[in-house]
Amino acid sequence: MQDSQSPIAAAQSTSLHASSSFRGIWLPLITPFKREGAHAPVDHTALRRIVAHYRHSGIAGFVICGTTGEAAALEDVEQIAVLETVLAEADGLPVIAGLAGNHLGHTLTRMDALNALPLAGVLTPAPYYIRPSQAGLVDWFHALADRSAAPLVLYDIPYRTGATLTLEVARRLF
Repeated sequence: MQDSQSPIAAAQSTSLHASSSFRGIWLPLITPFKREGAHAPVDHTALRRIVAHYRHSGIAGFVICGTTGEAAALEDVEQIAVLETVLAEADGLPVIAGLAGNHLGHTLTRMDALNALPLAGVLTPAPYYIRPSQAGLVDWFHALADRSAAPLVLYDIPYRTGATLTLEVARRLF
């Protein structure tokens, strides 16, 4: 990494997926659930059908386990299973995985699991609930970028996280 290059830019330039294009329409997928009891399991058959329906529609790629995908309603192993299902059905289309959390150690452990998958990027919001300072956001994103095998896609969604990423901080990160 060059001294003047941020960890996020370095992750993008050295990543195996650096050639991925983030142009075009990336479809944030829902996560379908079966209608069974209090904890309904993911409906992987329906998920495969959804991916098959959209994969040849001209989209650039899929965004999985973000807000639309109800990642907060999924356990870690369920999120990995959803990602594996989509990757298997995507027919070569790139996939971006959502990764949210508020405990850095746990989130980094989850990043390690994502690093085992062929992802085009990792969609990452600010940590929720704790409302970090802008300096805290810089530290958060640098820690995730340092650990990620894929480029980070910053997800500024303050109504979910309670923190807004300022333009100044976004520029510092890149």
